[in-house]
Amino acid sequence: MQAMSHSTAMSAANADCQEKALLEMLQIAQRRQLPVILHCRDRGSGDAAARVLAIIRSGFAELHYHRHCFDGSIEELREWQSLPNVVFGITGKFLKDTNTNSDAISRILPHQLILESDAPSLSPRSCCEVNHPWNLIDVALAVSQRRNIPLNILNWMANDNALRFYGIPKLRQEPASWGPRPR
Repeated sequence: MQAMSHSTAMSAANADCQEKALLEMLQIAQRRQLPVILHCRDRGSGDAAARVLAIIRSGFAELHYHRHCFDGSIEELREWQSLPNVVFGITGKFLKDTNTNSDAISRILPHQLILESDAPSLSPRSCCEVNHPWNLIDVALAVSQRRNIPLNILNWMANDNALRFYGIPKLRQEPASWGPRPR
């Protein structure tokens, strides 16, 4: 679900319509205990994400949120991290978009990080107009370098986070060297 898009000139009526639709979706998610995938687009201003967060705090903070294509600032990240159940999806956008705040990527808590391909959009490579899932390795490699952790550990961590968030059972064991994991 695209929660709020301020990516183009928008009328007040359009903004009201988006907010009404978001409220209806949050009510459905609350009744059915479903996770909510949010895509907040606002050309880097943070306005859409701030408005969505205000709506969430009005009675929906306990839901589980996946901030799809997160590209916000450190301040925006901290605001969203105040929610009890949130994960942040990182795509290849930060590899080629100079407006993306890549500093926030290193501040995402380990149990809140998910990697996304966002195919067919947001290719991390300038050679490919259409993105595809196998480009996810480029995203994973860049995030592991940014966070200064081994690629295999990042991949396990991000995969475990996605499985846990969406309630998908694990079919493998964690390496013994990891120690206890946040629950």
